[in-house]
Amino acid sequence: MEFAVLEPAGWENIGDLGLLDTVLQRIEAANPDLTVTRSLFFLKQGKTVSFCGLRRRACLLAILTSPQHPPKVLIDVDHTGLNGLSGLLLCYVVPILLADMAGNLQLLLGSLVDNQGHWDNTIESQFSKFVTIKRMPKLLRMTERAEDEEYLEGWVERLSNELL
Repeated sequence: MEFAVLEPAGWENIGDLGLLDTVLQRIEAANPDLTVTRSLFFLKQGKTVSFCGLRRRACLLAILTSPQHPPKVLIDVDHTGLNGLSGLLLCYVVPILLADMAGNLQLLLGSLVDNQGHWDNTIESQFSKFVTIKRMPKLLRMTERAEDEEYLEGWVERLSNELL
């Protein structure tokens, strides 16, 4: 997925988002009518939250589409060095053009940087007529359990309930 308004990041910048990517792949494999398009993008530069040490901070955007429902977008940011930032789930109430979705995501992610690593409630409320936004706290934060099949399958089940 390419959004001209967002700067793509290579997969080598995935940071602590690898577990989420793995879980999303499993959810897509288990649901043939679901398409999960995953991409990494850099946060805009300008604030310390834009960086993890010396490297740029990336975010994972997953667009979930199916013939039965309008699209959903899961947003999570590499949490290396951050505390308390939830992932976001955007549930569109009607189909949306990709260009309009890109503008929404750019606004949300830009405000996250401008707001020092906190989601901006004012920006979120601007979308309330066409999208429901749900916070997803502690989304796959136990990276030390990457090899724990029970942990991963628990998240597959939990996210499947949210995303489908």
